[in-house]
Amino acid sequence: MHYFNLNLAFEVLMENLDLERLYNPDGRIIVESKEVFSYRLHTHSYYEMILYEPFDGFVAVNGEKIKIDRLTAVIISPLSFHETETVSRSSARFIKVGFTRELLDDMAFEFSLVFEGVEKNGFLHRLFIEILKNAHNEGYLRHLIKCAAFIIQNEGEKIMLFETTKGQSAALKALKIINERFKDKIYVEKLAEMINVSPDYFTKMFKESIGKTPIDYINGMRVNSAMSLLCTTEMSMTEIAEAIGFCNPNYFHKIFKQYMLTSPLAYRKQYLTK
Repeated sequence: MHYFNLNLAFEVLMENLDLERLYNPDGRIIVESKEVFSYRLHTHSYYEMILYEPFDGFVAVNGEKIKIDRLTAVIISPLSFHETETVSRSSARFIKVGFTRELLDDMAFEFSLVFEGVEKNGFLHRLFIEILKNAHNEGYLRHLIKCAAFIIQNEGEKIMLFETTKGQSAALKALKIINERFKDKIYVEKLAEMINVSPDYFTKMFKESIGKTPIDYINGMRVNSAMSLLCTTEMSMTEIAEAIGFCNPNYFHKIFKQYMLTSPLAYRKQYLTK
């Protein structure tokens, strides 16, 4: 069983406040086959299931380095930190699937998983290839993903959490809720109630553990989501503000400009002129 020290993970988070966060606001299934040399530390709001071909380097999940010297499958849970590091100018090839918690239904889990030594041309390997071939057949794709996830969950090893303080544990629970519901109209008082602590304690321990206040973190999530909608849709500012949980367009404009140093409309125009 693989473990990692949550204290170290939170240290990494606080030292990397610009940590890349990937979102999937539409909740769609993402399937791709890629080749990268390295990919910096990042996290995301959805599950990633990845099959790596052997390469000279490693994948790190929450500080746990996994040498990819054989065919290896991983499932990265929401909030987990991970990166890919290659050496000797080698590249990492993989098939990657991104999906939301709803797809797994009662199979959903909070930990990440690694399954080392996947049999080449075996059933799991063929499942990933079938997933890649059927990227646009959503109904069939859902069955394939659930089947592959079930195998990895049963045959793989968990990357578990340990050595958590009460405050860090509460912060982790809050992060999970925020990642799933940041587009809702959520408030500090409600979040504190959901994890059974007082609002003052919640705000204090969240700032100590994450390095930002709950409101700053939520607004950051919303601004990132807004950036995606501004670049990929023709939604109005009012529609975007409502879609990502801001109470009105003026407040959305104020927060976006505070974070991005430009207005939402100017950001969209800048993107379209690239």
